[in-house]
Amino acid sequence: EIPSNENIGVISEAGCPCIADPGSLVVKIAHEKGLIVHPIAGPSSILMALMSSGFSGQSFAFQGYLPID
Repeated sequence: EIPSNENIGVISEAGCPCIADPGSLVVKIAHEKGLIVHPIAGPSSILMALMSSGFSGQSFAFQGYLPID
């Protein structure tokens, strides 16, 4: 049990936590327990949303950015 006034962090060896690593299971459990999940950094808002969603990143494929035009 985590006291309500405590913060915890999860560090991944992957380039992005929860993307192509099992960290998404930890995030999913955090959501189920009603904990707030904040991704700290990522290459794009799409990947940050996926990292903090609790969805599996094992089958996610990033195809690049949309053209500026």
